[in-house]
Amino acid sequence: MARLQSRRKTNNRNYRTQFVLAVEGKTEKAYFEQFKGHISEVQLMVNTGKGSNPTAVMAQADRMLEDLRSKGSLRAGDQAWCVIDRDEWEDDQIQEIWSWASQRGDRGIALSLPQFEWWLLLHFEDGTGAGTRKEILDRLNRYIPDYQKGSSSQLPNEG
Repeated sequence: MARLQSRRKTNNRNYRTQFVLAVEGKTEKAYFEQFKGHISEVQLMVNTGKGSNPTAVMAQADRMLEDLRSKGSLRAGDQAWCVIDRDEWEDDQIQEIWSWASQRGDRGIALSLPQFEWWLLLHFEDGTGAGTRKEILDRLNRYIPDYQKGSSSQLPNEG
């Protein structure tokens, strides 16, 4: 008796978590873009929309999620994160994005205080005592001379 084989097409996305990152600016985007293709366990989708306030970043995340949902490429276990700096945002703006993230277990917020470059500094040292923008940039300059925001060529190489 001949075996029947199914010829049904299936969605064959590899089993790995997809991280959708809505980021505030060029520095954050450049930083996360360098990881694409280097971390096999995750698939990063990094985007920056118009505006860098928490509400705009949250709306950008929602647009990216809706786009993935409409294409059928969003599934259980995937996560959406908004990456923002504390900057001078009002408490109600931070509260709005906090509420958005609290609605579901697959959403999160990465809040940099005082700025995203602190994460870059952590590639080189533990960052203890670097609490102001000037301190962070001065110490980062030890490792990346003439660092300029948004330049991916100056970022720590992870590949």
